[in-house]
Amino acid sequence: MTCTGVFEHVPDDMKGFREIHRILRPGGHFVFTVPMTRNPVTMERAVLRPDGTIEHRMEPEYNSDRIRGTGKVLAFRSYGADIVRRLESAGFAAETRMIVSPENRITGIPVNIARKR
Repeated sequence: MTCTGVFEHVPDDMKGFREIHRILRPGGHFVFTVPMTRNPVTMERAVLRPDGTIEHRMEPEYNSDRIRGTGKVLAFRSYGADIVRRLESAGFAAETRMIVSPENRITGIPVNIARKR
């Protein structure tokens, strides 16, 4: 399973990671990218309250998509190096690799690789 730039927009990412772990067959891989900072710990920018309202813990950050347009998609978090620990707590064996491809002008994109044991 793959996805690109999605999980920072999911209010409860751990619930999402656990569900992906549940549906993958043993040995299956979940490969994905999310924007990552150099921080050691993921910053929870916003949380969804039980009543459905959003509590902003930091200055809101919005991304764009083709459906909603420019600056309309709330980022709930900015991931840090602890993403591996977060994936492991959902049951995965996990790592982050830096992808470098000089011929394609890619100087370093973090790709998260999670495998169901």
